[in-house]
Amino acid sequence: IHYFTHSHGFSLNKAEKSRQTAIFMMICKELEQALKSVLSSSKQALSATENGLTTGSRNILDLLNALRNLHKAQRDIPVTEAKVWQSWVTFYWNLGRLEY
Repeated sequence: IHYFTHSHGFSLNKAEKSRQTAIFMMICKELEQALKSVLSSSKQALSATENGLTTGSRNILDLLNALRNLHKAQRDIPVTEAKVWQSWVTFYWNLGRLEY
């Protein structure tokens, strides 16, 4: 994301600004899908580990690790989203689309 947010000392024409914006938005959508996928995967892993604990194929440490991974994903998603928004603001500022 930071590749698109740093000013390179030149100005972009309107078509190039639109292209850069489309690329940035595509990256944001892909990142959003990846975050949802991580959360879903962590929930499924926890569920599978809980089932394994019930049947005796998993132990309490496996369950704690699955819980830790789920909580880490839940904690990291808002942080990552905040970083994306920060990059979005920087990106639009460098394109000259934001003012004070």
